Amino acid sequence: MPTLILTVAAINPPKPNGKKSKIIGTNNEAVYAFPDKAAKFTTGRSYEIDCSTSDYNGKTLNHLESFTEVEAVKAPAATLPSQGGGSAFRTPEQMFVSEILAAYIAAGRLEKPSMLLAATMEVRKVWHHTFGDTTFEASEAGRQAA
Repeated sequence: MPTLILTVAAINPPKPNGKKSKIIGTNNEAVYAFPDKAAKFTTGRSYEIDCSTSDYNGKTLNHLESFTEVEAVKAPAATLPSQGGGSAFRTPEQMFVSEILAAYIAAGRLEKPSMLLAATMEVRKVWHHTFGDTTFEASEAGRQAA
């Protein structure tokens, strides 16, 4: 029986005519459970889950057998770069694009690496359309007021 650590991102109710709720982790891993058991989970908390597995349409599904709440897995503390090196500078556009792409990947919206370039270009277009050149010029009304 597999055991996994899951930090709950969402809990979906059973589909129409379905029997089990779907508990989705922050890493997009899913566990199926009867609604009375799924109701005991809390979004944002981490659990050690014992599950059984089954195959359905070529996918392996995890089914809840038992669980216990555990302390959240903490990410390593960020370290500041030293004077002589460290991480490279990133522009606001680069940070915006990387955050959006990371969210798309986590949500399963970029399933194939070949989709990455097109998605990157589209997100960059959004940046330029929304923020464009961030140098502002005074309008005619602003110049007269000064």
